[in-house]
Amino acid sequence: MPPMEDRALVAALVAGDPRGLDGAYRRYAARLYAYSRTLLHDGEAAADVVQDTFVIAARQAGQLRDADRLAAWLYAIARNECRRHARASARHVPLEAAGDPVAEPLDPAAALQAHQVRELVHAAAAGLGDGDREVIELALRHGLAAGDMADVLGMPTNHVHARLSRARTALERAIGVLLVARAGGRDCPTLAALLVDWDGRLNPLLRKRIGRHLDGCATCSDRRSRLASPAALLAAYVAGPFAVAAGVLAEPDALRPVGHPVPVDAQTGFPKQTASLRVPTPRRRVLAAALLVLLALGAATVFVLSTGSAPAPLADRSGETPPAAPPATDSPTPGGTLSDEHGSASPAGPGDSAQPGGAGGSGDPGDPPPSRDPGGPGILGTPPPSREPAPFVLRVTRADPTCGADGATWTVTVSATGTRPIRSATLVVRAAPGAAPQRVTLRVDGSTLSGSTPPGRGPSAEWWIEATATDAATATTPARSTPTPCGRR
Repeated sequence: MPPMEDRALVAALVAGDPRGLDGAYRRYAARLYAYSRTLLHDGEAAADVVQDTFVIAARQAGQLRDADRLAAWLYAIARNECRRHARASARHVPLEAAGDPVAEPLDPAAALQAHQVRELVHAAAAGLGDGDREVIELALRHGLAAGDMADVLGMPTNHVHARLSRARTALERAIGVLLVARAGGRDCPTLAALLVDWDGRLNPLLRKRIGRHLDGCATCSDRRSRLASPAALLAAYVAGPFAVAAGVLAEPDALRPVGHPVPVDAQTGFPKQTASLRVPTPRRRVLAAALLVLLALGAATVFVLSTGSAPAPLADRSGETPPAAPPATDSPTPGGTLSDEHGSASPAGPGDSAQPGGAGGSGDPGDPPPSRDPGGPGILGTPPPSREPAPFVLRVTRADPTCGADGATWTVTVSATGTRPIRSATLVVRAAPGAAPQRVTLRVDGSTLSGSTPPGRGPSAEWWIEATATDAATATTPARSTPTPCGRR
């Protein structure tokens, strides 16, 4: 039997026909899970939101005025439930919304496959602010039209057009930054310094810093133009299918009741968006607890000075355990926001002064400052299981230069470890700026590798390591410059 159309699904939901809930759930549950996980950064919470969304939909389907807009209506309910859940849980969990980006170098002369473009867009979007990520998620990944996005986000359609335009510009810029970052800083010491200990993931702070560097560095700007066109890559992006790991979402017949009311707009039947919510981060909770401790100590000091004796513990005086510290108030703080504001508020990093526009913009001036989560909420990818593997990262553990017996030539013995089992690795050496690099195959033992550079001359040698994991992920260490150990030559 062919699947029911949205209008028929709504009619079945209104009539209490189980086929309506079952059909709507199987059509939209996976994509609503992906969207909710993007907002909440928590797979279990996203699964709860999806369940609550369909319980509410089954209960209030009769209030939807246009049955052809079932998809947008469900997204609006899910967004409202995410905001309610964020307030109720009062917590912020590190991002699990999408897989970690795989640093796969791009050959500008080669045709990119669809999965490479998806991975690149997905990884670059992690460098955007919260507001930009959400509109990009809804428009590109979920394919919502501007009118539907307006109802989901609770704002006028012209505002959606403006936000989406700014977000696309920011995403194109982030793609260019990521391409250059993955290519490495072999020809630019300033870029190499920015990429020291980079784990391969883009975040808002790194995007802004490298973006400003690209604007003022002819070498890196030229490299960006030669690697690929960010606008063309974004135009070639095609969202992959939605998929959810088995057991993450409950079956439609196992949905539990929802007890809270959901106010709706009388004209459309769409839920009324709740007030702007900010999810307290661990840093906010620690600061709040510290403030309460300081206030308690101050009160105790005043009490001692005025009475000459220390106050009895609260439990001894009241017979009750003192309550836990309440969550921090909704003041602008770094990271973890779910709001109608464009982006989120956060202090600038070291050396980064505030940009004009504050948290309201999305281009680079006026970018939203970075989230405290270095990975940032990722989007535009298939939601993986609740625990994803760590990104493939190489870390150099040894770099010993040794002078040869002739007192002139010298080598560098290197070792490194990877966060995944390594299939092959290469040591790339450039004896002098502009010289052709030499490549040496390294010895691999599980997730470790070792080897030495060829004997060379000169005051220093630049080198880096490129490796491929057994699952085909690739990683490259930042370029290093090692001076000669053969005296002052």
